[in-house]
Amino acid sequence: MTALLFAVSRSAPTLRYQITESAWNEAARKLSAHEEISPHVSFALDAVYFAESDPIRAIIMAHAAWEIALRHYLANAKPAGVKCHARFPELYQLMEQARGGDLFYEYYGTGSDARWDRERECVRQLPALRNELLHTGKTAIPQGAAIDTVLAVFDAIEWLFGSAATP
Repeated sequence: MTALLFAVSRSAPTLRYQITESAWNEAARKLSAHEEISPHVSFALDAVYFAESDPIRAIIMAHAAWEIALRHYLANAKPAGVKCHARFPELYQLMEQARGGDLFYEYYGTGSDARWDRERECVRQLPALRNELLHTGKTAIPQGAAIDTVLAVFDAIEWLFGSAATP
C-alpha cells in the first residue's frame, strides 16, 4: 500500500503504482493462486476509485474499510478482555488497547509528526463525517477531504496490520 501514489485530476482519479519486479512477481503469484483480497482492502480500493468522482461514496467506503479492518484485527489479536463485536465508537479504543498505543504512535520521531497527526485526525473524524452524510443528508464535503480521508485510512490499515502489529 505504501507504493500507492495519487495523481488527481479534475475529471477522474488515477492511480500510479511504483511497480518493482518483486511487486509484479507477488501480484502474479497471488493471481495465479486465486488469492482473494481482504474485504477491508477491497473497500479501501473502492474508496480510492471514488475519491474524486464521488466523494460521498468514497467516505462511506473508507469508513467501511476502517471498521472492517478494526474488527478483523481485534478478532485475530484477541487481547484479554477485548471483544470485536463492540459498537463502532468503542472499536478505536479497543484497537488502542490491543495495539499498545494510539494510531500511528510508532511513527512519531520519523520526521513527519504533522503528517501522522493530520492522518490520525482524519481517521478520528471519519465516523462523524460518515454519519453526517448518511443520517443528516449533508452532501457538502470540503475540497480534498475524501482524498485525505482515503489516504489516512490506507495508512491506518497498513499500520494496523504492519509486521510489528501482526497478531
